[in-house]
Amino acid sequence: MDSLKKELQEKLDKILHVFLFAKDAYNYTEYFHNPETEEESSFINNSPYSRQIEFIMHLMFRSLIVEISKLFSNSENDKFRIEKFLNTLSSSGHFRKIGINEKKVNEWLNQIIDNQKVIFIIENDDGSTTNRLVETKENIDLRDLDIVSEFLNKFTRSQSPAQIEKKIFQY
Repeated sequence: MDSLKKELQEKLDKILHVFLFAKDAYNYTEYFHNPETEEESSFINNSPYSRQIEFIMHLMFRSLIVEISKLFSNSENDKFRIEKFLNTLSSSGHFRKIGINEKKVNEWLNQIIDNQKVIFIIENDDGSTTNRLVETKENIDLRDLDIVSEFLNKFTRSQSPAQIEKKIFQY
């Protein structure tokens, strides 16, 4: 039983590490996009280091997405996937002998399912990104996201209304 508890602790530590990295990436991204003072804003946007800071902002945002994806992936193979981990705590899971309340495990699983959201990230020609949060009631298949991504890619450059309309009808 002690080795099982130790294994559970190690698994939790790894998941916590991914979560904390994602949280740090979020906090840095949020700070750089919304600096606290005019001086900080000026440094970020108008200093000789602006391009490097923009690059760092982009990397932090990408790190955030990668780390969050590890936690909320739909792939059974992702070892940090929270839903997979919670299933190991159930009465039929790997850590069942520890005796975690099945009702609580189901409550946690339902929270994940009830709060499924997708962030669409659109990278503009100038390198800036725009994101949209879309709430879903059903699981989204990766093929659905590929279709949406393919559609959005048709509109990555500035276009006239006639060009946009033409591309929509071609789709």
